[in-house]
Amino acid sequence: MIPAIKRNGKKINVICGIGGDTTFNANEIIGKTLIAKTSVNVRSGGSTDYPILYVAHPGDSLGVVFSWQMKLNDLWWMLETSTPGKYNFVQHAVGRFDPQSLKDQGAVTTKDKTEAAAEKDKTWQDKLFDLAKSAGSKILLVGAAVGIITAVIKSRK
Repeated sequence: MIPAIKRNGKKINVICGIGGDTTFNANEIIGKTLIAKTSVNVRSGGSTDYPILYVAHPGDSLGVVFSWQMKLNDLWWMLETSTPGKYNFVQHAVGRFDPQSLKDQGAVTTKDKTEAAAEKDKTWQDKLFDLAKSAGSKILLVGAAVGIITAVIKSRK
């Protein structure tokens, strides 16, 4: 999957699939540790022209994302190293990184952001209606249970 680039004025949002239907804005990953789900080539620069420094294996921590960059249609994660000013790079691919570890670190998926924005935009009437729908189904279930229990008790007499 090629990351989707959305231009909003001067702001560029890069939406990247991590695994399944989980997507994040690339900026949401900055400051988070990437965990490999597959073997990942770690390079000294942000393209396949740079040498592979090492191969990370599933479950390995790749490092903390300092930034990201786009080269043609490829998204590259720029990872902090122990040497100030020196970075390692890994190419983005769907299924290559653990999305749950990103969520555990506080990254919010694009779906969750959209749902939160929709919830925030609801009027108090919409929220009241949602509550009534939810409560109505619970009342219906309780009513059905009481009806069944009453029928069972009457049948035993």
